[in-house]
Amino acid sequence: MPKNHFFPRTVALVQSIAIDGRRYQERMTRCGKSNCSRCYHLNRSFYGHGPYWYMMVKIDRSWRRVYIGKILDTTKFVDADGRPDLSAIAAARAPLLS
Repeated sequence: MPKNHFFPRTVALVQSIAIDGRRYQERMTRCGKSNCSRCYHLNRSFYGHGPYWYMMVKIDRSWRRVYIGKILDTTKFVDADGRPDLSAIAAARAPLLS
């Protein structure tokens, strides 16, 4: 089996769309387990898990991917004005960073 650090987490960008001035991307990803047959089966054109939707957000001059889910929900992490809600994004990312 291949080692995990040789393979990027995102396998393929399936599609990218813009809705109300926000950029959304649908991506195939790998779980990182070395014995996963979905991630490391090299005979498939789109191998990995997903596709999963992400919202692209610019935070401190760099672009970040924010996980939305299997189904695109354009109201998730968006405030009443239609802008990305950075406090909700930070709260969702906090358990992952600690």
